Amino acid sequence: MGKVQSILIIGGGLAGSCAALQLAKRGLQTEVAHQNSIAVQTASMVPLALYNPAAALRAKKGWRAEECHKALHGMIDELTEFLGHDSFVSKTGVLRPSLDEEMALHFKKSAETEGWPEGWVSWLEPGELKERFPESEHRWGGLWVQAGMTFDTPALIKGLHQMLTEKYACRISERKVVNLDESKTGVEVRFEDGSAITAESVLLAAGASSKEIIKPVAFNLHPVKGQTIEIKRFLPETFSPSVSSRGYVSLHSHRVVVGSTYEHHFKDLNPTAQSAEFLLKKVPKSFPGVRLQQLSITKSWAGIRLTTPDRLPLLGLIPGKKRIYFSSGFGSKGIMFAPYCGICIADHICNVNDLFPETDLHRQVYH
Repeated sequence: MGKVQSILIIGGGLAGSCAALQLAKRGLQTEVAHQNSIAVQTASMVPLALYNPAAALRAKKGWRAEECHKALHGMIDELTEFLGHDSFVSKTGVLRPSLDEEMALHFKKSAETEGWPEGWVSWLEPGELKERFPESEHRWGGLWVQAGMTFDTPALIKGLHQMLTEKYACRISERKVVNLDESKTGVEVRFEDGSAITAESVLLAAGASSKEIIKPVAFNLHPVKGQTIEIKRFLPETFSPSVSSRGYVSLHSHRVVVGSTYEHHFKDLNPTAQSAEFLLKKVPKSFPGVRLQQLSITKSWAGIRLTTPDRLPLLGLIPGKKRIYFSSGFGSKGIMFAPYCGICIADHICNVNDLFPETDLHRQVYH
C-alpha cells in the first residue's frame, strides 16, 4: 500500500477526535464514524475530567509528561481560537490534600524528586495549605498542581467535532460500525443500519466497542466500570481548584462532579445507589468541615475505561492487517494521553515516525 490519502476513524471520543485532528492537519481526507451508542458509554463522555500530571498515590510524573502537556495545550489553544472562547476548560489547578502521613510522604517526595517543570507542581506545608485553601483537609499538607485543569468533556468533544467539520472539512456521522473486512484494495465497513462503505484505511478508536468490531484480535485490554455523581455546589465561589486525593471532586463553572469508582467486575453500566453513597462519603475526607447531610446528588453517570497491564495506551497497525490501525487503552488518562497519542498515531500512519515501543500495541497482543 502506498501513502495513505484518506482514512475513516471509528469512534468520536477523545482518542478518535484527537487523531482525526492530527490526520487532517497532515493532509488526509478524514471521516469520523461517531459510535453514538447508548449501550456502551465510554470514558470520553465523563461529565467533568481532570488533567492531573501528578496522579495516583505516589504522584509520579506520567509517561512523556512534557510532550503530553504541550500537545494538550496546543489543542486547547487552537480550539479556543476557533470557538472564540475556552468555556470548555477551567485552568484553576488541582489540589491534592494529603489524607494521612503516607500520602504526605509520597506527595512531598514527588515535589522534590520528580523533576517537574517550573510552575507545575509544589508542596504545601500544613499551615500554608490551610491559609490558601481553608476548606480542604490540611493536617498533613498537600500537593498543589498548578498545571492541572478541569474539562467539560462533552463540550470539549462537541467543540472538536465542530472544528473538524468547519475548519478541516472532516465528515462526522453518527453511525455504529459492526464489522470490518479488509481486502487488497480497502476496508469494507458495515454499519448497524445495514449500509456499507469501502474505506482506504481505518483507525479503530471506539473504546469498549472495539472488541465487537474486531473480534478475532485479542488485545490485553481490561474494561473497568467507573461511576461518578454530580452534586449541588457546597463550596464558596472563592474555592476554584478541583481536588484529588483518594477519588476526586472536580469543579467547573457551577458544577461539581465526584468520582470515581473502579469496578473491575460488573453486570451492567447502570449507576447504582451503593456506588453513589460510596462516592458521596469521599467528600468529607477532603473537606472535613462538610457533613454528608449538606450534600445532594443531582445526577449519576457510569462508563467504561479500557486499561492495560502497564497503564499505557495501545497504538499501531492491528496484527495481520495492512489498513486497520488501533488507538485505545487510555484508562483514566484520556485527557492527558489523547492529544499526544493523536500526534503519534498520525505520524505513524503517514510514515513519518515509528511508534514508541512502550505504546506499540504488539506488546499487549495475545498470541
